Amino acid sequence: MRFMVLVKADKNSEAGVLPSKELVAAMGKFNEEMVQAGVMLAGEGLHPSSKGARIKFSGGKRTVSDGPFTETTELLAGFWLIQVPSKKAAIEWASRAPFGDGPEIEIRQVFEASDFPPEIFPPEDAAREHALRETLSTGAKCETLARQFEAKARDAMATLEQLSDADWKKMTDAEKWSVGVTAHHLAGALEPVSNIVKAIATGQSLGGFSLDMLDEMNARHAKDYADCTKAETIELLTKGVATAVATVRALRDDQLVKSATLSPGAPPMTAEQVITRGLLDHIDEHFGSIRKTVGR
Repeated sequence: MRFMVLVKADKNSEAGVLPSKELVAAMGKFNEEMVQAGVMLAGEGLHPSSKGARIKFSGGKRTVSDGPFTETTELLAGFWLIQVPSKKAAIEWASRAPFGDGPEIEIRQVFEASDFPPEIFPPEDAAREHALRETLSTGAKCETLARQFEAKARDAMATLEQLSDADWKKMTDAEKWSVGVTAHHLAGALEPVSNIVKAIATGQSLGGFSLDMLDEMNARHAKDYADCTKAETIELLTKGVATAVATVRALRDDQLVKSATLSPGAPPMTAEQVITRGLLDHIDEHFGSIRKTVGR
C-alpha cells in the first residue's frame, strides 16, 4: 500500500523561513532510515505558496491565480510517498518524523489500479498504466542507492568538519595512515570509482584499469598527501560526492546488472557491486575508522 504523508504549511514555511541545520541533519537521517527499510519512494520540501500558482477549471475555462494564498492550514510544505503494509505502519513511520512544535502531518492512501472495478478501469487500460509506471520507475533502485550515498556523505562531512588539528594527525589502526590522509584518500577515490561505475554500466572500456593499480595508487597517495589540509579535503569530498551522486542518478536500473572484470583472475563485478563496495561500503569503512580513532 502506498501513502502520501503530507506536511502542512505554517507561518514559518509560508514566510520562507529555512529549517535549522539540526533539523536538516535529523531529516536526512530519518530519510535514510526509510530508504534503507525500503519504505520511502519519494520525498521533497516545497517552497512557500508565494512562488506557486493555482489553476481553476470552470465552464471549460481555466483561470490562473498566483500565490501567495492565505489559508495556511490548507497549504503544504512538503511530502513523502511511502510504501508500507498498512495505514497503521504509515502512521508509525510518519510519527517518527523529527518535527518539534508546529507542523501537522496528514496521511492519505494512494489509489491503486486494483481499487477500481473493471467497468471503470478495464484490464487492458490497467496493463497500459502498469507499463507506463514501469517506464517511469526504471531508475528507482539507482535513486535509492544515490540517496543512501548522500546520507552517508552528509554524516562523513559532519565528522570531517568537527575534526580538530590534533585529530587530523592521529594514526588509524585499520589503514595505518593519519586521519587526514584517510579522509583525503576517501575523498579522492570517489571520482575514479564513479568513472568505473559509468564505464561498466555503459559498456565502455576501463582503459586497462585494474584493482592492482588501485592498490598501488593508494600506497602512493599516502606518501603524496601526507601533509594534506582539512580545507582541501573538504573541497575534494564535496566535489567527489557531487560526481558520485550524479553518476548513480544518471543510470537506469537495468544498467546496474552489467558487469566487467576489474582484476585478472577475479570474478566480474556488476555496476551495482562497485557502487555498493566502492562508494557505500568504502565511506563506511574509512569514516568508521576515523570516528573510532578520534573517539566519536
